[in-house]
Amino acid sequence: MPKAKKASTTGSSRTKPLGQRSANATRKATSPANEKSKFGNKEVETSDTPDVSSPANTEPNYLLMVHLMTSSDPMINRVLSVPPNINFNQLHMVLQIAFGWAECHMHTFRVELVHFASGRKKPVLLLQRHAKDAPDYGPDLKMQEETLFKLSDVLEKEEWKGKVSITYEYDMGDGWQHEIAVLGRADAGLHAMLGAPEEEEVKVLCLAGEGHPCAEDSGGEPGWERLKEAFKKRNGDKDLREWYKTVCLNGDRKGLDPWKWDIFDVNDRLCDIKI
Repeated sequence: MPKAKKASTTGSSRTKPLGQRSANATRKATSPANEKSKFGNKEVETSDTPDVSSPANTEPNYLLMVHLMTSSDPMINRVLSVPPNINFNQLHMVLQIAFGWAECHMHTFRVELVHFASGRKKPVLLLQRHAKDAPDYGPDLKMQEETLFKLSDVLEKEEWKGKVSITYEYDMGDGWQHEIAVLGRADAGLHAMLGAPEEEEVKVLCLAGEGHPCAEDSGGEPGWERLKEAFKKRNGDKDLREWYKTVCLNGDRKGLDPWKWDIFDVNDRLCDIKI
């Protein structure tokens, strides 16, 4: 299968991720039929999006670079704009949408203090949904409920500020680890400049990225590489191709192009998350 042209989300043809779709923008084939877009002139309804509303926040958004560790050719990453008062359960939902996961496995956030001179990391906070059912990790480190912690609680904590790394692990079997790096704060008016409609309370945006979402239950990094290889070669593994097209929870009947992803589809779904 010929390699598709690498789609840039920051080039001149894609200056507004929430504005009018460019001619070369692609549409994710597995998008729910009952989804209604706030952008891009789509005409279908939306449903099943949880209301995660909380008091208004006036602080500038954080700009996050999140990349799926071990991914390559292409590296799978997303640049996100999120409010400081987003809690970690809401951040989990954002990451599920941004990376195209199907939310069918457990996840954990791991916060570590980094000693930059030596590179050593010390875990200081573990977060999970329904943490009361999780095992303890020692007398000084217990799993905490992710709904009770905001992103700013971690990034602005005086003794941790500028010294923490955050990792989001999804699916403990396949072990997909997402490294979350803080690039800075968003400028005032950034969302409007990118085409977010004024009448919408859009708090979370995907600004850029690269790489098709990984396949659920593909067997981690080795399995994902085998799946990409199956679609790359004309005589690739037919059973793997059929599994991805018909069985995989976030598969696509049209097949797999590792470079293809749809920033418009991601933002259509993110706009329903109310912080």
